[in-house]
Amino acid sequence: MTLGRMGACFSVVTLLSCAPVVLDQAVKAPVMPEMTVGATYNSSSFTLENGMEVVIVPIANAPIVHMQFTYRVGSNDEEPGKSGLAHYLEHLMFRAGEKANAGHLEQVAQAGGSSNAYTSNEVTSYFNAVPPEKFEETLKSEAQRIRALTNDESGAAVELDVVKREKTQRGDSTAAKFYEKLLAAIWGDRPNGRPVIGTDADLNGLTLADARAFHAKWYGASNIGLVIAGKITVPQAAELVMRYMAPLPASPVPKRPWRKLPLPTAKFEPLVVRGPDVGTPSLLRTRLISYPDVLKPTAQAAILVASQAVAGSADSRLSRPLVYTDPVATGVSFSARGQMNGALTVSIAASPLDLNDLSGLDKRLSTELDTVRTKPITDAEVEKVKKRYLAALEQMRDKPASVASTFSNAFVIGQPPADTENWPAVVKAVSAKQANDALQILLSPGPWLDARLLPRESARKTEPSKPKKSEPK
Repeated sequence: MTLGRMGACFSVVTLLSCAPVVLDQAVKAPVMPEMTVGATYNSSSFTLENGMEVVIVPIANAPIVHMQFTYRVGSNDEEPGKSGLAHYLEHLMFRAGEKANAGHLEQVAQAGGSSNAYTSNEVTSYFNAVPPEKFEETLKSEAQRIRALTNDESGAAVELDVVKREKTQRGDSTAAKFYEKLLAAIWGDRPNGRPVIGTDADLNGLTLADARAFHAKWYGASNIGLVIAGKITVPQAAELVMRYMAPLPASPVPKRPWRKLPLPTAKFEPLVVRGPDVGTPSLLRTRLISYPDVLKPTAQAAILVASQAVAGSADSRLSRPLVYTDPVATGVSFSARGQMNGALTVSIAASPLDLNDLSGLDKRLSTELDTVRTKPITDAEVEKVKKRYLAALEQMRDKPASVASTFSNAFVIGQPPADTENWPAVVKAVSAKQANDALQILLSPGPWLDARLLPRESARKTEPSKPKKSEPK
């Protein structure tokens, strides 16, 4: 479990799809909703009467069925003094429920599959990969743990100890401490600045009652996006979804007030973190900005193309001069991540070729960024970026986990499945003007947080790393 950025008929599933579903005569069978069919992924999507959003993507040549349940809740939604609760609940979801349920992890493992989950500040997601003939069994187990959380106090205490040990293990890493301090420095007292795994003081105060209340508030069917991708047909998957998910009761979707908070405006102070387990020094520049329509596909596509042109490949604007032509870095990256509160986190990271000369890399980076700001991205660069990205996207279309993740990420920010289906066309339509307009916003004047992750020693007299042998074509 971690924290928080693609058929044929088979045995049991075949019988279920070919025979009518027999329900208790006293229970009114849910009505199959109207489906929307996409052309790119061949997805079929619909919303159940209880509010659960469902996407089914058949992939005939896949060996498994991958299902991903995504809940619009994360550490940002915790009450003050309850940090780490969302992640603690993630652990408890793998425990047995109130009714006969052997424990989700054990059940999936016995079926020959795998199951895991992650919690971020904005979302919690659970995923299973199972043989097609075990799809129904796993879907039924998911329905059970949506309905009710464990009431086993001793088991809950064991999971809380596991979470605490996980925090200790991760906290011992200098990189983890660096990241926590970085978030706090950027976001201040906003929920995004809290560690997802929680603080020691808050974890010590968490109870099973806290987790059960959080589950009851946030884990209703109306707050779930379900994506099923792999070796299963739409009729097979839809019928079983109707059997096990449609009967779940609807629930109110809680408001998320943190999405309306203004961005921090305080001036950043330089951040330097040192540790004995740091091998290669790193420098990082990061900032928060408001970006118009940052959660809309057209804006996201322009940001993607601009970011890739800057540092997405060996021949990009920063990588070519800093890593190849006149090398001073072993690697450089440029990223722009949209937040659900409308913010955009822009980050530039690099590691020096000469471990003793981080300042030299810093100066060169500033020089190249000035060039990026003043020299527009060309049509040829944009076309090369789009061609490379769309080719990679095409390769992921037969990978169930990648497909499920793609649709799940869209669900989190409120984008309908149609936006995911249309995403390749939106990327293909990005012009050089749109990419340059996006880049000017990403690199617009304003404060940046300068951060350094360094070895404990103030200076390391080490032989420089070898530069890249060949310049990109």
